[in-house]
Amino acid sequence: MADFQEQVMGITGLTIDGSSTAPSRSEFSTFLNDGVIDVTNRWLLVRPQDIELFVRESSTTASNGLDIGGADVISVLREAGADGDTDGSSAWRPCRKIPASMQSRVVDTESLNFASKYNPAYAIDNNGGINVYPIPDGTDDGFRAYYVNNAPEETDGTALDHASTGIKYFPKNKVYLVVIYAGIKSLQSNLGATGISTFSLSASAPGTPSDPTISYSNGSLTSDIAVAQDAIVVAQDSITVGPTDAAGTSDTDAPSDASGDSSSAYVTPTITTGSSLTIMDAVAGEETPLGTDADYDNWAQWFNVLGELIEDEEDSELAQAQIGKIQAFIQAFQAEVQDASAAMQATIQDAQLATQASIANASNDVSTNNASMGTLIQASVANASNDTQASIAKMQQSTSAATTKMVQSTTAAIQKMSLATNVSLQNAAKTLEASIQDYSQEIALFQGELGKYQAQIGAEIQAYQQEIAEKGTEYQWMTARLKDLKEEYDRAFLLAAPKQQQARA
Repeated sequence: MADFQEQVMGITGLTIDGSSTAPSRSEFSTFLNDGVIDVTNRWLLVRPQDIELFVRESSTTASNGLDIGGADVISVLREAGADGDTDGSSAWRPCRKIPASMQSRVVDTESLNFASKYNPAYAIDNNGGINVYPIPDGTDDGFRAYYVNNAPEETDGTALDHASTGIKYFPKNKVYLVVIYAGIKSLQSNLGATGISTFSLSASAPGTPSDPTISYSNGSLTSDIAVAQDAIVVAQDSITVGPTDAAGTSDTDAPSDASGDSSSAYVTPTITTGSSLTIMDAVAGEETPLGTDADYDNWAQWFNVLGELIEDEEDSELAQAQIGKIQAFIQAFQAEVQDASAAMQATIQDAQLATQASIANASNDVSTNNASMGTLIQASVANASNDTQASIAKMQQSTSAATTKMVQSTTAAIQKMSLATNVSLQNAAKTLEASIQDYSQEIALFQGELGKYQAQIGAEIQAYQQEIAEKGTEYQWMTARLKDLKEEYDRAFLLAAPKQQQARA
């Protein structure tokens, strides 16, 4: 035979196991005991004549104050001078019930309410204990009580619990009502414990990608610009040096001009920083302006500007424009040097003509005054001509070499600077491209993690919604089942009630 737990699980669909379910086994055992009491009370309420179906007998006691736990007393028997436990029914006398206020009268031999051992009485004291009269003294005058059981037990006398299969002091045809009662209470317990868990998102959001770090280094561009500036200055200085002799020192035997000054009898191009480019005519003693273009002003600062555009502002377009500006200046400078060289050649030719004219005049004067001086004059003329030609040749060689050196140095510096600028820009572009690629990969990874995060959120929300739907369906089913069991339970007592009571119901 199935135990009560299995029977209730069968009619409710619940799981009752250990202490983790609602109800637990301990709670279910309490429901069984409560069910026995409730069925007993409700049945006797509508059918009091069935009280003996729930009777329980106490053991024989020889002293007053028998405690039956407040149960309803059915009857009390007292021994009448014989051992009732061994002598059977002939030794017992039924006791009449008296109120507690009559206790003094039933012991008074002259009172009409006197209670003898053949007509004993009993009363319930204020503690619910049973007292019989005459008062027992232990000489075959003990008593026992019959009462409605209010302490449910298993049929074998053990405690009534989830594993029990029967109920002692209880009619078997009413056991099913105890099972229904336990089922009702179990459903109520489970419904009370049923709840929707608080939604808690367990998925972790991915970390936000950090901003890309773009770094740029111009390498040695700053030092390359300084080298180019120094090369140009050196080239300028080399032009202003006069003609040198074979040892490389300045030649002090340069031909003199009309005033007798032999220090600058040729044209020396001079670059001045200021409002314009000029060329100094040493013979005329004045500067001839070569241009007034404001773009030539302070041209040595253009390299600093170029460095700032590349290093500080990282503007490759403006940097290329600045390089073009510098190259245009160099080309203009080269053209001016060539013009200065041409002017210098013209001055040299003028000096040669002046020298030849002076020689011719000196020759005529000598020929007129003294024929013997002809040879000396010719020799002097030859020497002067030789010295002049040598000085001119040295000056041309020095000027040409200096000009070539300046052009080469400047061109090389510009090329080196341009190469360094291009390399620096390329490196910066590669660095930027690598940084962008790394950041793009990081963004792609973040998007992938974000997709997983969104999928996890969706799955958790769906699971929560499914839990709500399942709990709702389960709750509705248990509510409906609870209603059915209560109707069945109540109907059993209604059918047992008298007809007029049924009509009122």
